[in-house]
Amino acid sequence: MATRTWTGASDNNWANSANWFEGAVPTSFDAVILDHSKNAAAYQVDIDATAAAASVSIGVNGGSIPITLLMNSSSASLTVGGAISFLDPAAMIEGQGAINAGGGFNLWGSGSATILAGTATTGGTLDLTGSINFNIVLGFANTNLASTLKLESTSLINSAIAISSATQTLEIGATANLTITTTENVANGAIKLDGGALSVSSGLTLGAGASISGTGTVSADIRGSGTVTASNGALTLTGPIGSAGGTTSLVIGDGSSLYLTSTYGIGSTSVAPTLTFQGTGDLFQAVNAGMYNIYLGTISGFAGTDLMKIASFGSGDTLSFDSSAHTVTIYTADGYQSKVFTFDSAATASEVFNSSVTPGGNHVVQTTINGVVVDVLSICFMAGTMIRTPQGEVAVETLQRGDLVVTIEGAAKPVSWLGKQTVSSRFADPVRSWPIRIVAGALGENVPARDLLVSPDHALLVEGVLVHAGALVNDTSIVRETSVPASFIYYHVELDDHSLILAENVPAETFIDNADRLHFDNWAEHEVLYPAGKPIEELPFPRAKARRQVPVALRHKLDERAQVIGAGESAVA
Repeated sequence: MATRTWTGASDNNWANSANWFEGAVPTSFDAVILDHSKNAAAYQVDIDATAAAASVSIGVNGGSIPITLLMNSSSASLTVGGAISFLDPAAMIEGQGAINAGGGFNLWGSGSATILAGTATTGGTLDLTGSINFNIVLGFANTNLASTLKLESTSLINSAIAISSATQTLEIGATANLTITTTENVANGAIKLDGGALSVSSGLTLGAGASISGTGTVSADIRGSGTVTASNGALTLTGPIGSAGGTTSLVIGDGSSLYLTSTYGIGSTSVAPTLTFQGTGDLFQAVNAGMYNIYLGTISGFAGTDLMKIASFGSGDTLSFDSSAHTVTIYTADGYQSKVFTFDSAATASEVFNSSVTPGGNHVVQTTINGVVVDVLSICFMAGTMIRTPQGEVAVETLQRGDLVVTIEGAAKPVSWLGKQTVSSRFADPVRSWPIRIVAGALGENVPARDLLVSPDHALLVEGVLVHAGALVNDTSIVRETSVPASFIYYHVELDDHSLILAENVPAETFIDNADRLHFDNWAEHEVLYPAGKPIEELPFPRAKARRQVPVALRHKLDERAQVIGAGESAVA
């Protein structure tokens, strides 16, 4: 390994051999030194394309002359097998592009070195892979230029990151875990999580224009009047929200989940953050704090397959819905009013009450998750549905673990688990739990081969789209059952992946755990089989959960098909 020392004899370009002692541009086998031995004035070293080194040292021990390593282009990259070491506090890295430091970013000596996204004249994204030393300050070069600082590794820093402009974003990658050992104040701008984790020891304050969004985990006492949004998956908050002041808004994106695991809860009697559901299949869960510690302002957009799981007091709790005030009041068994939740004007009783509530007394049925009140969603086949196997058609309820079923590609795959879910028609919400009947031939010639009965949220592949059965209802060839037995059973066929199998000759999705498996009759059996869980990647097809999401051309095609099979004209536009 050779040592390459910067001379800057020609210009600022890293790739110019004339700028290096002995005239050789560094390679991945070389130790790079950017010091003052050949240049006693402040200078910068520009990286415009691809660069590599075994290690990089910036500055001189005890020095104070600024030396800047400038990533000068969005395509600029620096790969360092070892560490990038700042030898004096005047040393700096800034710009855009990507830096991968296998040994991390380290400061030797007192003071604090700096890494900034963007420059005084350009914005862009600076993507850093490698742990960041305690005394390195992270930030942005220009508040007026759109800049993103993205972290990809575990880092521990003792200085707040100045995020003060709407143009500034701190992005935490899927494998990143950033700990800030002081108070973080985001006056404006954004923190975006791509699956990683953020921990702030002394509290995180969000200004009115500031936001946290994405998936991953945030461990902090969140204060202020900004917005926290779960998007593209699950976002977990382990600290209290709004308890130290401020009216932070909580938002759940389409199909996403917001988990609150703190026992301190949300808000207070004087602070009540709002909660907004932006799509369908959204989940809000706060089962550790208990209802006493959950203070919410207006709950907006709650409808369809959205869920709220909040720890309650006991199985004797009852609900009361005021349709004019759009409030749900929860009472204990002895009649004590324990909590009031206010919904927006679009909420109806059918949306607010969960399907575990009895129509007569509105008794809350508790689950085993610390007494959670939760909607029960049925998402699979009814008994008697014929499933294609290599040996022919068999009734779904006869399948066992290890039995082979045929996918639409013609592959034979083993059943890993057959879930069973009993639904009481007396207690269930008909719109959300009663079966959808797809008349024989409604989707195409011999599709289905005979009437197919599935739950409203079971998806079928129709014209390249995974459409929930409830979204297909047209009141002619596809209808919601209005007469069901006192109880009936749905079956959930799970494979080792998310596949499409043939149910009555219709491509239908196998089970993927987007619902609460604890509501299955035999969930404990799955726990024994897969104690560490069983993550499955979802099929890459577009999904239509509501009728408005079903392509218009597909609706018309199904209406035309209804005419062909003599089911009549559609009653639903």
